[in-house]
Amino acid sequence: MKYSFLSIIVILLVACNKHTLFDQQETIITYFPKTIFLKGEEKKIDTLGVVNITITDTFLIAYTPMHNEYYFHVFGTSNLNYLGSFLPVGRGPNEFYGIDYDKDCESEKGIAKVWVSNFLTKYQWNITESIKQGHTVIDSTFNLKGIFSEGIWYIGRNHRLFGLQNTKNNRNYILYDTDNQTEICKKSIFPRNVPYKNISAIAMNSYVKPDDSQIALVGCWSNHICIFNVDFSEIKPLAIYDKMISINEIAATERPDRVMFYSWADVTNQYLYCLYVNQPEKDRRYHSGNEEFHIFDWEGNPIMNIVISENIMFFAVDEKNKCLYGLTSDEKIYRYDLAEYLTKL
Repeated sequence: MKYSFLSIIVILLVACNKHTLFDQQETIITYFPKTIFLKGEEKKIDTLGVVNITITDTFLIAYTPMHNEYYFHVFGTSNLNYLGSFLPVGRGPNEFYGIDYDKDCESEKGIAKVWVSNFLTKYQWNITESIKQGHTVIDSTFNLKGIFSEGIWYIGRNHRLFGLQNTKNNRNYILYDTDNQTEICKKSIFPRNVPYKNISAIAMNSYVKPDDSQIALVGCWSNHICIFNVDFSEIKPLAIYDKMISINEIAATERPDRVMFYSWADVTNQYLYCLYVNQPEKDRRYHSGNEEFHIFDWEGNPIMNIVISENIMFFAVDEKNKCLYGLTSDEKIYRYDLAEYLTKL
């Protein structure tokens, strides 16, 4: 058994050493097989100060970090009925300080859970039990210390962690086995050294496929999407409508003037959903032009382009009800029904 495990580690490390994310030519996506125009249906929820939303199973979770009492408010996705407020703000017992939600969530056997973090500790919040008991229920915690004290970490199944860490002149992707305290895979993102001040310019948000088999990095300013297997055995770089913007070009442009291509994304086991804005960042919050939801499968194939007129800042996919929910800068929520266009989200 031990020999088998070591063999797997060797195979994965060999696979990890084949490529970086930026040393092969990207596929430029010039069109989508289907383009539809949707008008959002405005919905109301009973809370203020919402800066982001997420959906786990049958729950829409509103993140309200400026709220005086709770970080999260939960609503049912069937009719957006209020189900409770959780993770109280504070520094005392059973209170939480500086909490943000990660993009780690799971739903199994009718139990919905999501990981939240204050960059020192990750907490697995049991949403189903919290609603049932009427107070915050935390199933487990994970301390972000040692190798985990820097970078962004996502907790997967089978005690594996996916991490992105900056170094002096690069950014590393790490796949880590917590049971054996072993790096299964560690690979530089860039094929050559990059000045440290330029690394943040790439600004690629990471999204783990729910079955933990693949990861998507979605570029904010780079016009670049990269889909890869967790062991780095296969990498699929994409650019949208035109070539990727270089790191040096992004870094040389003042942040307000940088074109924001993708502002947010969400994933299911079926598809990758990306919000395409194509606006200078200084105009992002106020622009009145169309935005686009780009939908890809995990092979990197374009599936659908959904054009909307609302100025959505963040969004979440509701698989069970076959729709998207979008959030504007003035806290309006819009629902986009996809049941007519996709049999499975």
